[in-house]
Amino acid sequence: MPVYDRSWRPYDGTLTPLGRRFLVISRQALSGILAVRLHALAFFAACLPPLVFTAIIYGANNLEALTLIGVRAQDAFAIDTGFFYRFLVAQVAFGSVFTALVAPALVAPDLAHDALVLVLARPIDRRDYVLGKLVALAVLLSAVTWVPGLLLFGIQASLAGGDWFTGHLRIAAALFVGSWLWILTVGVVALAVSAWVRWRPVATAAVLGVFLVGKGLGEAFNQVLDTTWGRLLVVDDLIVSVWAALFGREQPEGALPMIATVLGIAAFWLAALRLLARRLRAREVSR
Repeated sequence: MPVYDRSWRPYDGTLTPLGRRFLVISRQALSGILAVRLHALAFFAACLPPLVFTAIIYGANNLEALTLIGVRAQDAFAIDTGFFYRFLVAQVAFGSVFTALVAPALVAPDLAHDALVLVLARPIDRRDYVLGKLVALAVLLSAVTWVPGLLLFGIQASLAGGDWFTGHLRIAAALFVGSWLWILTVGVVALAVSAWVRWRPVATAAVLGVFLVGKGLGEAFNQVLDTTWGRLLVVDDLIVSVWAALFGREQPEGALPMIATVLGIAAFWLAALRLLARRLRAREVSR
C-alpha cells in the first residue's frame, strides 16, 4: 500500500557542537532536580550557613559593634585557617544530605523507564551522559562549597586589608581544591549508587551508607590487624587527610602517607566509574 502522508522531516536546526552536547544532559538534569520542592528546599537550606559565617566575619572585623551588644572582644572568632576549615566541613555536611536526596533522581529513572536507550540513540555516548549528570551535580554542590567559601574569603580580605589577603592565599587555594576533591568523589559515588539502586529510599540511604559502611569496615580492619591501613576503606578520612595538608593543619591521628591517601581516593573513583560503565549500556530488547 503506498504511503502518501509523509509529514515527518529531518531536523534542520542548529546542532550543538559535539564537545558541548553533554551540557544538554546537564541542563535537563538541573531542571529536573530543582523542579522537586524537597530538592529546592534542601538546596536553599544548604545556602543559609554562609550567611552566618558572613555575620561572624563582619563581627570579628568590627569589635566595636560586638562590644555594643555585650560580646567581649576576646570572645570573637579568629578569622584564620581554622575558621575556613570549619566552614568547609559544615558545608560538606549539608551538601552530603542534599546529594543523598537528589542522587536517586539522576540515573535511576532513565534505567527504570528504559529511557537510556533513547538517550544513547542520540549523538551522545556514555561518557557524555555521565559527564552531563556529574556536571549538574557539581554545579549545585559548587554553589554550597567553594563559591561561598571564596566569597567569604573576599569579604574577609576586603575588611582586613591587603596584607591579610597576601598572607592567606593558601586558604583560597585549599577551599577550591578541597571542595572539588569532595565534589568529584561524592559525585561519582552518587551516580554509581543511582545506577544500581532503583528504589529511591534505598538509594538515598545507600549514598550515605557507602561512607558509613566503609568507616565500619575500616575500623574493623584496623582493630583485627592492629594497623591503620584500614583507613584506605574510609573515603571520608582520606579526604580529611588531604584537606589537612591543603590547609596546613595537623594530620588526624593514624593518618596514612599522603601518596597512599591520594591513591586510595583514586581507587575509589575508578571503582565507582567501573560500576557505572557496567550499568550504563544501550541495550535493544527484541521480542
